[in-house]
Amino acid sequence: MRRKYVNRRGALAALGACLLLAGCSPSYYRQAQVLAGAGDHAGAVTLYYRELEKTPASHAAWREMGVSMYEQGDLDRAEEALKQAAAMRSEARTHLYLGLVFERRGNAGAALRAYGHALGLAPHGTTRDLLDARIAELTTVRLREEAQRSLAHEEELATATLPDSTVAVVEFADSGLPAELTPLTRGLAEFTALDLGKVKSLRVVDRLKIDALRSELALSQTEFADPATAPRIGRLVGGRRIVTGTLLGVGDQAVRLDGAVVDTGDQSVTSARHAEGPLAEIFRVQKQFVFDVIATMGIELTAQERNDIEKVPTENYLAFLAYCRGLELRDGNDLAGAQVAFQEATAADKGFTQAADQNRTVSTLLSTGLGANADFGQFSSVLGAASAGEIALANLGAFPNTLTGWNGFVPFSLDQGSWGRFADSPPHAPIQTSVNVLIRGDLDGQP
Repeated sequence: MRRKYVNRRGALAALGACLLLAGCSPSYYRQAQVLAGAGDHAGAVTLYYRELEKTPASHAAWREMGVSMYEQGDLDRAEEALKQAAAMRSEARTHLYLGLVFERRGNAGAALRAYGHALGLAPHGTTRDLLDARIAELTTVRLREEAQRSLAHEEELATATLPDSTVAVVEFADSGLPAELTPLTRGLAEFTALDLGKVKSLRVVDRLKIDALRSELALSQTEFADPATAPRIGRLVGGRRIVTGTLLGVGDQAVRLDGAVVDTGDQSVTSARHAEGPLAEIFRVQKQFVFDVIATMGIELTAQERNDIEKVPTENYLAFLAYCRGLELRDGNDLAGAQVAFQEATAADKGFTQAADQNRTVSTLLSTGLGANADFGQFSSVLGAASAGEIALANLGAFPNTLTGWNGFVPFSLDQGSWGRFADSPPHAPIQTSVNVLIRGDLDGQP
C-alpha cells in the first residue's frame, strides 16, 4: 500500500511537471503542490507565501504551507500556519497535521485532542482508519502512564470521594471453559461496558484504562476479576462500583454468567442473578446479565435506555466468537491473526459493524506496514501520504477547468527571505500550445 501512495504522489508531480514544460502557467498554489509532491518543501513554502500575498484568505494555502513546514521540521511556524488555516476553515487535514506537530514535540495530550478533532470532521478511507488506530495507541500509552502514577501514589487515593455514578467493568474470568471459548470473556466484558454506558445516570470507566492497569499490576484474568481485589482496582481506575463476572461452561453447548457488583467505598459485594443459556443465544445471556446488574445497582431504566440496551450487535454466535478471538489477538499484537478473525466475523455476519470496523483498521495497519512496532516516523509518513491522496482526488473534480484557468508564472529562482518579502521574477509569456492529458487507472491507488 505504501508503494501505491508513493506512485500516486509521484504521478501527480510528474503530471504537474509535464504541464509546466508544455507551457501552462499554474497559480503559485498549484506550483507549490507540484514541488511539495516532489519533496521540495522549501520551494513549496516560498510559493505558498507568494500565493498568500495575492490571496491572504486562502485557507488551503495556509494549510499546505503548514504541512510543508512540518515536513521540513519547522514545527513552530508549521503550528502557526495550521492554526491560521483552522481559524478560516476547520478541516480534518489541518487538525491531523496539528496532531503530528504536537506528537513530534512529545505532547501526546495535545496530539490526541487534535487527532480527535480531525476524526470528528469525518476524513475518509485510510486516513480515518489510521487516525482511529493512532488514537487508540496514544490513549493506551497515556493510560499506562496514568496507571503508573496511580500506583506510585496509591496511598493518597480515596475511594470515598469517587462519585456513586462511576462504574468499571473488569475483564470477566472463565471457569471450566474449553480453550476455544475463553475469548468470549473478553467480548462479553466489552459489550457489558458498552451497554452500561447507555444508562445516562452512569459514567463508565474506559475499558482501555482498566486494561492498562491490569497490565501494570500483572494480574491474571481470574485475579483481576476477583471481588476481593475490586476495591483496590476501583480506587486506582476511579470507579466507585466494580462489575465483575465469571463465565462457566454448562455442558458442551451452554454457558452461565455469574456476576457481582462491588462498592469500593464500603467494600460490600452484591451478587447479581446468574444468566444462563445456549451458546447460540449468547447475547440473550449477556443482556439478561446486564439488566440484573443494573437492578442490583438500584437503577430504574427509562424505556429508551432499555430499548437501547436490548439491541444486539449480532445474532450470529460464530461471528461473535470470531470477533472475541480477534480482540484477544489484537491485544496480543498479533495483527495478522486478528485480521483473519475479524474477517471470519464479518463473513459470518455482514451486518456486524463492530467486526467490520475492527477488520478495516487492522487491515489498514497491515497494508501500510504499520504493525505493533511501527515508530512515529513511519506513521507520520503513511498518514501524510494518505491525506495527500485524498486532497489530490478532491482537486481532480476541478482539473479540466484548471487547465484553461491557470495563470501566473513559474519563477526559475526562488529566494524567500521572510514573511512577505520575495525575489522579483518577471512573468513569462505562456507558450501557445495544446496539451492532451490522458490519465489511466485509479489515482487513489485502491484496487
